[in-house]
Amino acid sequence: MGDVSGAGYVSGTGYVEKGDIAMCHATKRKIADCVKSLMRHKEISRITIGDIMEATMMSRQSFYYHFRDIYDVLEWIGQNDFKEQLTGENYDSMEAWVCDLMRVLQREHVFYEKLASELAWPRIVKCVKSTLKMQVRRLLLCENEQMFAKHEEELEAVADFLATSIGYYMMDYVYARKKLPEECVERDVKFIMQMMCERGANLPVAFPKVAAL
Repeated sequence: MGDVSGAGYVSGTGYVEKGDIAMCHATKRKIADCVKSLMRHKEISRITIGDIMEATMMSRQSFYYHFRDIYDVLEWIGQNDFKEQLTGENYDSMEAWVCDLMRVLQREHVFYEKLASELAWPRIVKCVKSTLKMQVRRLLLCENEQMFAKHEEELEAVADFLATSIGYYMMDYVYARKKLPEECVERDVKFIMQMMCERGANLPVAFPKVAAL
């Protein structure tokens, strides 16, 4: 294939030089924002490539250079909306991070409500799981570096479980609990995080004891 150092990959097109990555990202973001806008008044299945091209004044060739289809755009949105806003290292607790995830859902509620009503939840969770898992791993290592230092498989199992659980909790919030006040969401998240993460937490619910391995 040759030397591709200093290059990046664009969906369906192959490798591009680093200098073009920012431009590719900006174009993808423009298309993604257009799809989100169209979803406010159209079902996903009724949005056409022509609709996107008309709204963005871009060519059909430009769309297919960056994406395979509308669902590829949705997957990109799911991966990047949270990555762009919530993958910084300024979080020192799982609780604060999950509360901010809920705030992102609140800001983008129209888009995610439409997504949750028209696409299967496993497909949506798959779109965001890699981003969730990356941050979960970082937070777990911050709090439990010695525990996981020599047990990568355990870190992988816990991170996978938490990322999946958070993903489905987000979908449930969007689909069934979208009118819950922010303070109630924060209360629930705090309770759940305490129950999972704090040993001997003074809670009205007792966590089952860990079985001996």
